[in-house]
Amino acid sequence: MTNLLKKYKKWELEVYRRRPWNIGFVDYAGEKTLREPFKIAWLDWRGYDKGWFADPFILSADGNRVEVLVEEMMLDKPEAEIIVRGKTVRRHWARISRLEIERENGRYFLRRVVPVIEDETHYSFPAIYRFDGKIFICPENNESDVAPIFEYDAATGTATRAGTLCAAPLTDAVLFDGFGEWLCFSTREGEETANGRKLGVYRSTTGKWNGPYEERPFEEITFPDATARGAGYFLKLDDGRIVRVAQDCNHRYGEAVVFYEMKRENGKFSFKEIARHFPVSPVMHYGQHTFNTFGNLAVVDGCGYLHPLKRAIYKTKETFRRILRGGKRG
Repeated sequence: MTNLLKKYKKWELEVYRRRPWNIGFVDYAGEKTLREPFKIAWLDWRGYDKGWFADPFILSADGNRVEVLVEEMMLDKPEAEIIVRGKTVRRHWARISRLEIERENGRYFLRRVVPVIEDETHYSFPAIYRFDGKIFICPENNESDVAPIFEYDAATGTATRAGTLCAAPLTDAVLFDGFGEWLCFSTREGEETANGRKLGVYRSTTGKWNGPYEERPFEEITFPDATARGAGYFLKLDDGRIVRVAQDCNHRYGEAVVFYEMKRENGKFSFKEIARHFPVSPVMHYGQHTFNTFGNLAVVDGCGYLHPLKRAIYKTKETFRRILRGGKRG
């Protein structure tokens, strides 16, 4: 029995390792792209086995070279136990890495992985902001109970701590100044699930982009379903409309990407759904939870079981789940 249990655990670990996140690229043409099924060119990362890539933000795109900051889940390190808000948590390590990618005839090939931000806590969602010729990274790091700011040096490829955006455990926070003031939109860990229906709006206490932002939101928005968590930058369409990118977490974390048209009238925010994108890839079929743009290029991520048996089991369960819901997905 002991040997069978060991074999099963080893198989489960292999299955877990083979349900990776990966990133892909989409030609971006404004609202048309948001409403149509994504045509994704997935990153070819064959030959790299140290980790997975998710939460992509484009650092640069010039000719056949693209650089992207990502969350890298590091599978070459053993799980570790850390204390988070008084509780012991076991988790894999995740750092912020820069991917150097070659673009050739519509295909994308991984050429190099360079660590940028790494310590004993979990980093993800490396949102990039540019001010006065400088590049800043505001990653999620809710395990430290704060939202940090790093300044990125493009010449050396390194990042140094440059302050604290907000002294609260924000999750996938995004900054926006389209309404005459700097605001931070974010869910948070601690008081309720970060993957639920409530979105907090935080105001900069200094009026500057880097805050610090209030530790409590001045407004909370409740969505009709679990789509409060952010999935990328705000988008501005050609006609001036503003679009918020969010995650569908109704049945699990990061199942789909949702686009909401956002308005602010008489000081109140309102949201109208434009489109909701579930995975269409036969392999990256389990979820997707990021959409960001850089010029006419968009970057997304996706997750799927590479193990054929586990993929078959999952797809069978999904089919029955949709039948029970009358054919609806999500």
